Amino acid sequence: MTCETKVTVGETAVSQPPTPSITPNLTLDALKLAVHWPNPDPQTLIDELAPAEWAAALNLLAGGKEQAFVRSATTLLAQGDSTLAHKLVELGLLSYPSSPELSGLRRQALDRLRELYQQLSPFKFIVYSGWAGAELPPLTAPAVSAASST
Repeated sequence: MTCETKVTVGETAVSQPPTPSITPNLTLDALKLAVHWPNPDPQTLIDELAPAEWAAALNLLAGGKEQAFVRSATTLLAQGDSTLAHKLVELGLLSYPSSPELSGLRRQALDRLRELYQQLSPFKFIVYSGWAGAELPPLTAPAVSAASST
């Protein structure tokens, strides 16, 4: 007895050999939701916006003023929301790429994120360090003394 998997793409059903990761009669939309499982909001699948588009919208809200980004990011950092501050500053830098204040706030947010994740999530620590341009020295094995080996 063979089992075929049918994947529906629009109005057309396509037969495929059995695959453990695909259940029978699964629609393409359901597959897309499964791929975006941590955030299965269909809105994110339909309306993907580029960072430059978000930056333009935020700049419009900010009245075309760089200082609105600076004030908001400074407030977020003071409230301890380094992740949101970093995202806001990154978008602000798309509108104001030569801003020394936004560049400084970016580094401040990244440094706080590095501090937060250095013991909790090595992956995040490495990514934030790379974004900050921070050099990470290579790990070396601790020296073993002759006295401790006996």
